[in-house]
Formats: sequence, C-alpha cells, structure tokens
Amino acid sequence: MTAPRHLRLALSTLVALPVFLSAASAQDKASDPSLDAKRSELDQRYAIGPTPARELGYRIVWQSTLGGPVSRLTKLGDSLFTVSDDEWVGRIDAKTGTIIWNFETVEANHTVWGITEDERFKQAAWGQNNDDNVCVTCDTSVTFLDLGTGSIVRREKLDKSPSSSVIRSGRNLIYGSHVGQVVWFNYAVGSEWRATQLWGPINTSPIIAGDFVAAVSSKGNETRKSAARNQTQPNSAGSHDDPKGQRDRQRRFWKNVNPERGEYEAHQRRTSIGMRGGSIGVLNATTSRVQWGWGDKLFEGIVAEPTFGGGLLFCAGVDQYLWAFDASRGNVVWKYLATAPLTTSPIYVSAQTPDDQQLDLVLQWVEGQGLMAFEADAGNTIEGKVVWTIPDARGDSIGMIQGQVALWDANAKVLRLIDAGQGSIVKTIPLPQVDSITMEGDSIFATGTDGRVIRLDPVG
Repeated sequence: MTAPRHLRLALSTLVALPVFLSAASAQDKASDPSLDAKRSELDQRYAIGPTPARELGYRIVWQSTLGGPVSRLTKLGDSLFTVSDDEWVGRIDAKTGTIIWNFETVEANHTVWGITEDERFKQAAWGQNNDDNVCVTCDTSVTFLDLGTGSIVRREKLDKSPSSSVIRSGRNLIYGSHVGQVVWFNYAVGSEWRATQLWGPINTSPIIAGDFVAAVSSKGNETRKSAARNQTQPNSAGSHDDPKGQRDRQRRFWKNVNPERGEYEAHQRRTSIGMRGGSIGVLNATTSRVQWGWGDKLFEGIVAEPTFGGGLLFCAGVDQYLWAFDASRGNVVWKYLATAPLTTSPIYVSAQTPDDQQLDLVLQWVEGQGLMAFEADAGNTIEGKVVWTIPDARGDSIGMIQGQVALWDANAKVLRLIDAGQGSIVKTIPLPQVDSITMEGDSIFATGTDGRVIRLDPVG
C-alpha cells in the first residue's frame, strides 16, 4: 500500500473558535477598518466563512484540509468519507473534523462510484464493531477497507461496471450499467445476485424511498424493434449482454398488464434509478422484483434523478414533461408540458401558505421560465396545477434551512433560500470558495475548491 498522504502532504484541521463568530457578528460595525480586515481574513480562511455562516444562522464547527480537491463526499454514521480527484479515499471524524486516514486505495485510473457500509453478521450497529469495513465500489471491483485503519481487507470483482452511483439495500449494492441493467451485487458473498434489464443506459444515481427503487431508461430504435418482437416483458430488448437465463427470470418478475401501451406491474418493495430514457420501472428493494413498469411512455430520455413524495413518483423528462405517477400502481396522476427540456430533479416539499394552510408542492426548474411550483396532488386536473413561478431561482436542492428550501447553484456559486409557501427568494448568499455542498439532518457539509472540508451547525 502507498504511504499515507498525511506523511507527504500537510494536513490541517481548523476548529472554529468563539472569537471568529464574534468577529463575524461585528459586521454591522463597518466603520472599524481593523474589524473589516479581520472578517475578510476569516472569510478567506474557511470554505464558508463566518460572515455567510452567520447569514444562514449557522456556526462553523470545524474545517479540515486534504491534499487536493474532493470529488465525492459521503457521510456514514459518525464518519465522513472523501474521494479526491486522484481517487484517494479518506475518513474524517464527522464530529471533530479529525482526519483518521487518507490512502491511495483505489486501483489506478478507476472511478469511485460509491462508498457504503459493510453490514454483515455484526453484534452491534455498523461503526461500533472492531472488524467493521467500508465498501468502495470502482469500475471493476468492490474494495473492502478496514474502518479503523483504512487498510485493504479484500477485493471482489464485478461482472458489470457501474455507470451510476451505487446505493445499498440490505446486503446488496445496487447500481445501473451501460447496457441498461439494474445490477444487484451481493457483497456478503462477493457475487452478482440479480440483474434487471431495462431499455437503455442508466446514468443517474439510484435512490431508495421506503420500499421503492424506481428506474427510468432510455429509448431507441433497437429497443422499439425488440419490444415489438416480444411484448411480455421489458427485458425483451434482446441485449447480447444479458446473462444466460435473464429473460426467463424477467418473465417470472413481470406481469403483463397492457402490452399495447407498454404497461407492466409486479409486487412490493421498491428502489429508484434515474436513466436516460423512455421507460420507467419501480422495483422491490428487497427482492428486486418489478412492482410496475411503463414500456414506451416517455417521448425522450430522463437525465435527472426521479423523486418520491406523498405516495407519488415524479420524473422530469427531456421530452419537456413533468410526470407524476402513483408510486404503488404506476398510474399517471398528472403531467405538465413545459417549454423546454427538463434536466434537473424535481423537489418535493411541504410548505406553509400565507393563509396558514399546509400544501405539498413539487418544484421544478424550467429553462426560460424559472423555478415552478406545482401542487403535488393536482386533484382531477391531468395537466397539473401551477402555484407560482420564480424566474431567477436556479439550483439543486440540498435540504431545508430555517424552514426554507436551500438551492445550490453550482455555476453561480450561490446558495438561495426559497420560501415555498410565498413563492419568493428569501436570501441569496454567495459562496465563491465552495465546490460542493450537502446537508445531513440540519448539518451542512461542504468542500472547497482546494481540498478543504467544512462542517456547519445551526446556531443554538
């Protein structure tokens, strides 16, 4: 194993002191040049400085510095795992910011597609056992690292390379492949368990909500011909990459409901995957069996993750439609035709209206129109109900801050807080040194453009 990076690079952990926030809180005293200079210095020192932290109602808990830009940030338990641009994997104590280890553990020139827990036959919860491991999924293998030391325990080869991020359900790692298969890799035994064939490559991350795993796939001429030859299951796309027996297994999984319209359904627990495509499938997260599917319903691909909420599945398509499906049965509840292709994920949120009514909304960015809010339950209106539109509220949702939707605009490097009940921008906060930002509960975790990793918590 290559020597730890902390032996070659200077790693530092900066812990926020009360004096920092005191200096930041003096921003109203702009007449004192020394305070302005101190505040500016502190704002430059941190990926998110005391001034923007205070504006958010947050405080800096810690900041750690790694040896280079961070391309992936994953929180598991009390640990924060990082992947650098050169594929080093590190573990940080999420409470204190202490760098526990940072190693070159990934095979050369490989992409890290996911970092997940290895939960097998443990006496206590993951992270509390002496022999706990973490799974790092790359292009051709899953590498098991000792949680305490970061040393390599073993590697298991993958039959199919991922083309999407990897999620975990029980003892299975679930990901999409270039050949349109939802792959279930049983890491407990080190082999592929199932592969559910869809139409087209899966390029967006799987998501799990309760019992559901949803999948949307691409559409093409070859897929159309194959579907015409055999309309009893979506696997009939006839890929030469199908494992032996895959079509037979799919015949057992899929129940044909309406082959002329490409509708299918099956049984219970589900996982969701966004793909570039014209078909949708919802699978059982435990058994991998198909709950329901739509064959050739979407007119173009999907390049954004779908979203679950309120018993519905929302999909934003390049065909310019925002679709709302009954998550259990697959029926179309409503659909809205936008003026441009939809390439960002829908956002489901419960909002308080000005007249103190609770309203479930779906927010969708539409190029040329802005951020549009729709009633999640549109009643009997198949076209959907638009509640409000904000022209300049671009961004991806990272969570809720003080009851407002937090949208991160990576291109402009600003964080916008949206009052979903009022349909207005409450705050726009520039974060020029931030490369990526996410939330776990109320905590904010962000990476800087130079390898800094920072945690902020709400004040009080």
